[in-house]
Amino acid sequence: MVNVTWQLALKTLVGLSLVYLSFMGWVLFHNVSTEYAPGYSSAKFQALALGTTKEEVLTEMGEPLAKENYDGVEIWYYSRQGTDKTANYFVRNLEFGKDGRLIGKTAEFEVD
Repeated sequence: MVNVTWQLALKTLVGLSLVYLSFMGWVLFHNVSTEYAPGYSSAKFQALALGTTKEEVLTEMGEPLAKENYDGVEIWYYSRQGTDKTANYFVRNLEFGKDGRLIGKTAEFEVD
């Protein structure tokens, strides 16, 4: 009898967990609006190795949407929030050091 009760409790917990995860997935991903640079591709972005030069990145990825400089680190933005400013979006940025070589990559999901 106890074994049957635990099985029922476990099945109920698993079922509720799946419902919750499905709901959270819908909340996060139903309203996504991301604008990418014309030459951007996920495969190219992932393949970029640290140490790659700016020139090599431009050849592979094309021009970013925007560039900014923070304390000697140049950030290239290959994505930004799309036209729906209340939507969630994917962030894809590259960071270059003073020597012009890739020192960091940002790949995040921004929840607004």
